[in-house]
This record gives sequence, structure tokens and C-alpha cells, in this order.
Amino acid sequence: MILDTSREVFPALIGKEWYRTVGFKELTIVHGLRSDSYRQTMHMVNRVRHQPGATPLRTLQDSVEADGLHAAEALEQEARRTLQDGGLDDKTLLPIEGRATCEVQPLDPKLVDAALREVAPDEQTLQAMQANPVAYEDPTVTVNVSIDDVFAKKQKEHRDRQGRGTANPLDSQASTERSSEEQKNRVHATVVHVEVGAKRQVFASAGLMSTCLLVMAFLVANKKLRSNWMFFVDGQRHLQDFLLQAFSWQGTLQIILDWHHVVKKCKATLSLALNNRHVRNEVLMPLLSLLWYGNLDAAIAHLRQVDLKHIKSPDAVDRLVAYLERNRHNIPCYAARRKLGLRNSSNRGEKANDLVVSARQKHNGMSWSQEGSSALATLSALVANDNHRQWFEERTVDFRLAA
Repeated sequence: MILDTSREVFPALIGKEWYRTVGFKELTIVHGLRSDSYRQTMHMVNRVRHQPGATPLRTLQDSVEADGLHAAEALEQEARRTLQDGGLDDKTLLPIEGRATCEVQPLDPKLVDAALREVAPDEQTLQAMQANPVAYEDPTVTVNVSIDDVFAKKQKEHRDRQGRGTANPLDSQASTERSSEEQKNRVHATVVHVEVGAKRQVFASAGLMSTCLLVMAFLVANKKLRSNWMFFVDGQRHLQDFLLQAFSWQGTLQIILDWHHVVKKCKATLSLALNNRHVRNEVLMPLLSLLWYGNLDAAIAHLRQVDLKHIKSPDAVDRLVAYLERNRHNIPCYAARRKLGLRNSSNRGEKANDLVVSARQKHNGMSWSQEGSSALATLSALVANDNHRQWFEERTVDFRLAA
């Protein structure tokens, strides 16, 4: 019997396709497309290979997008399998059967009390800091998660890529949280940075639900279901609601509002509320000081005591008060957390966002299809996690941290 390797060993090719080696993928994706455009990468690849015109632009783009979509599909399938093996519903992320609720594993109270007394400016502030409801987690048994959404310009026209991936029903759930205008003019990605001790993983997908599916699979695969879960967010209400709905069953979930977002929110809202920047700064500085120490009651009282003659928009003041009330359990004593070496910011998530999506997809003049954006974000996340070689060589993915 004669073995025809063109048909029996390798999958059949269509049209002008040809097989891509691991070296070709590393050259184009790792050393090219993470920072350069498809056109720039095409010129680089052909120059390195000394074959002008050997790899056309469209062939390169189609090859990379197909690889990214296949990787995203493999990640989703592995995530669903991991959750099912761990006794969790892969559609809701909730336990299939009732399970005991975990409790937060806090820092030594003596360490916390010493830090509070050291940073408190006076006795009254100390009492407010001690009354703050946000606990101080033990960082040795804590998983820190930063979530950030990013939008890139959407292509006005693109080809119909039938057969190159199907719509993910999980993503449609997250997309309902965005306005119709955003859906019309922009493509969406959710990037998550997960930190366990000195190690970290980055996940990216086209929707909040599908990205959190990957995060949950990571937590299950690395046996972190009983750890403290600290989520650092920027204040999106739908994001906080989703996290509480999906993860509150675990018992140790704590959402922390990013300090820089709090500062930005207060500045922007007071600019709308007050007559001029001088009045705004007079109100803003004491307000931020109170919030830094986690004294929410005094901060709200401070806003309510602003002289009416300095207010041009009472509604804006009411909105800021409502914002603080709504986030009462998410605004900690930032001063004590910094003293204790605990995180106050979601900046790691924003940095991951830059590395995986923004630095490549948000240049002037660029526009993307949802498929193309998601495919490249998936491959960039694999490279950031140093898992790309496993995918290129073995066509497999997993969620376990390297020993």
C-alpha cells in the first residue's frame, strides 16, 4: 500500500493556502504583529526569508486570524471541561451542587491595628478607619484580579468570513450591557490580569462572560477556590453587578474600587457641579483626603456642606454622593492598605490591556472586525503568558501555572 502524505498525513488545503511552521508563526505573531501592522509584518517576513512577495498581505492576515480563532475555541473548550470537572456550571459559573461558603482569610489583626494607628492623622479618623467595612486580606492566600474593558474602532465594511468561527452565546450576554452606539461603532474586548503570588496570567476575549469563564477555569485548575478573591475594578456598575452575581457564592469575594478612578471620578463630577476650578479644588482636596482614609460618612457630609452659592449643578453633587453610597463596601482605607503592602489599584489590568490590545489595535487610522480583534488579542495573551509555544507546537492549551 502506498501512503500519500499530501492527503493522509496533513489536512487538505484550500485555494492558495500552505502549511505554516512553528517558526513562521513565532516570526509573524511574537516578533511582528504584537507591535506592527499586518503590512509591516508582511514586509519583515518576506525580507527575512529573502522571498519578495512570497507571503501576501491577505494570506498573512487570514492565517493569523484563523489561528487566533482556533486558539480561542480551544481555550473555551478546555475552560468548560475544567469547570465541569470541578463541579461548576460552565454557563453560569455557579456550583452545580451546594458547597460550603469560604471565609476571608485576613491579615493578623495586630498588624492591621498597628498600621491603622501609624497612618491615622488623629483619633477621630482612626475610629472611622477602624469602622471601614472592607477587610484586610492575607496576601499569601489571595488571588488578585484586575479587569479592564477596551474598545477599538470597528470596520465599516468587511468580508463575510463564513466557517471561520461561530458567535459565542456567552459574549452576547455581556454585549447587552453596552450601549447600541458602542456596539455599532466599536469592537469590544475584556482583558483580565490574574496575579497569584509572584506569578500572573492574562486572559482576553470578546466579552465579559467569556473572559470570566477563562478566569474561573484558571482558579479551578490551580486549586484557588478557597483563596481570597480580590477584584480591582474602575467603577462600571454593570461589571460590579456581574461579579457579584457570578462569584459571590464563593464567600471571599471582595471588590476594590481603583484609587485612581476614585480621584478621576471626583475631579470630573465636581468640575460639573461647582462654579469654577478654584472652588472645585477647595472642595476636592479635603474630599480626597477623607476618601484616602476610607471615611465615607465624613466625605458625604463634606459634600452636603458645600455652600449653595458655589454650586451650579446640584444634580451633579447628588450623583457623586450616590456614587459613594453605592460603593461604600468597595472603598477601603487606602492609606492602611498601602502601609500593609496591599494593592489599591487596577493598574496591572490596564497594563495588560495595553500589552494585549491597546498598543496594537488603537493606533490612529486602524479599524477592526470583531473576529480579527478577538483573534489577535487571544494570540497576544498566549504570548504574554508564555503559552504560545504549546499552542503552536501541540495545538493544546491549559490553565495550570508552571511549577
